[in-house]
Amino acid sequence: MAYSQTPTNFTGWYKYEPVGVDTAIINVWFMNNGAAILGGSFLMSETTTVWTPFSIDNVPVVVPVTRDDKVKYFWRILIMMKMDLQAHEAELKLAQELGEALELAENEVRGLIDYMAENVAKFISLEKFESQLIEIQKDPKYAPVKTFWQKVFPWMKN
Repeated sequence: MAYSQTPTNFTGWYKYEPVGVDTAIINVWFMNNGAAILGGSFLMSETTTVWTPFSIDNVPVVVPVTRDDKVKYFWRILIMMKMDLQAHEAELKLAQELGEALELAENEVRGLIDYMAENVAKFISLEKFESQLIEIQKDPKYAPVKTFWQKVFPWMKN
């Protein structure tokens, strides 16, 4: 949904009844042309059986610049998306768009999303995520898709 205001905070009400060591998080991100420009989070870990107010203060987002930071940022996005232990089609599409906005290669984004979706019930550490990225780069299944002209002229590079 298009939104042209600049909020100072995000408020709401919540109830939360965790099981065991469960936690939950409410994330709010404002995007501009696919890039996060500000956002914030509210973490819930304690039982709250009555409606309780919360406030997320405006937190400027530092957009990652280096490739390593972009990979870490994408890992965080995918970890948050799999918190409900399901891979929803809309979430997968959003993850692909965010990966592309972070300027990761399409084949890397596709491979990492597949990996996280296949392991949706497992915690994937950043180290495992980065190792999987290296494997994806070697896997012919995730070879970069060649354009028509790259197929006609094999000397053209991606």
